[in-house]
Amino acid sequence: MTQQPVSSSPRVASLLLAALALLTASSLRAQTPATPAQYTKWRTQIRQALFIPATLPSVEPQSFGTFSPTPGVIAERVTYATLYGMRVPAIVYRPEKPSGKSAPA
Repeated sequence: MTQQPVSSSPRVASLLLAALALLTASSLRAQTPATPAQYTKWRTQIRQALFIPATLPSVEPQSFGTFSPTPGVIAERVTYATLYGMRVPAIVYRPEKPSGKSAPA
């Protein structure tokens, strides 16, 4: 009686095929687009994990002037408010001549 090598035994082959089927199914499942309900659930979980309040505070932006660091670019010195009343300084860069498209938020 001759023994079959482990790699060619029917049991190992069927286990390998089952593992391949599971991997294929899980990779296909990962490529399925998320539903709106999943996005809502994820956003809620992110807000809870980062302790973001349900109603966001007013940012109360203030502008302190502009300058042009390079041709075609305007930089605006601004500050905005936080939940605890602190002011955060920032510089907002924007094109000198906006295109017809709306700018991202």
